[in-house]
Amino acid sequence: AWKRAGHHGFPKGTNQVKRSICSCYRAGLHPLQEAKLARVVLIVLIWLCQPISMAVAKDINAGIYSPQGVSTQQTLDQDAQKLHPDEAITPPPAQLSLPAALSSASGESVTVSITLESGVYDIAAAAFALHFDATQLSFDPADLDEDGVADSIHFDLPPGVVHIVNYDAVESQVEILTYGMSLPLPIYKNGVIATVDLRVKESSTQAVTHLLLRDSSLGDPLGASVPLTLTDTILTIQPADHLLFMPLVER
Repeated sequence: AWKRAGHHGFPKGTNQVKRSICSCYRAGLHPLQEAKLARVVLIVLIWLCQPISMAVAKDINAGIYSPQGVSTQQTLDQDAQKLHPDEAITPPPAQLSLPAALSSASGESVTVSITLESGVYDIAAAAFALHFDATQLSFDPADLDEDGVADSIHFDLPPGVVHIVNYDAVESQVEILTYGMSLPLPIYKNGVIATVDLRVKESSTQAVTHLLLRDSSLGDPLGASVPLTLTDTILTIQPADHLLFMPLVER
């Protein structure tokens, strides 16, 4: 039937079928058996020779076709990661950041917030230091309520998290360490985790001063270090309003 259709030989990739047919003829099969075998072989050959539809071809070129009929880029990414583990996609790091912009005036206080963005990571511990220029700003370490933390520092952390604070006057920085004490370790939520109140000195002469995050790290519940980026900020210092009071004389 294949030859009567004008074809010559067998389609590419069907050598095994050809060898099977030849073996059957050499074995002296009954003509009826040969006819049945020919019909089966013809069906197989037609199936093998079917061209892939243009739609499927386009899907393959576009990278969205899978044999199971599931068109998900995620599946392809997972397959690519298995084939090339050294080229696996790395999630973005977590982030500790200061406000985008701050402003205050000489003699006034300013609240500096530290914000956590954990990304895909679970955060169970954090350490950071807020550094400032001591010629322009000051920090009050007084602990009037005697809770072990300076009154100018405030936290927003999950229950069960302890915090340790140290003011290093030599380095002009407030050092903070926070971590859970019991299992399962509390997981930090995204947002502001701490605020520090500073005061602009009356003697400040600069229009701007930098606030920096130093010595910072994050940890997950298993104790592993989490990739981290830091974002600093600039404080704009407005000149103080100086009022001159003149004596009033009435007659």
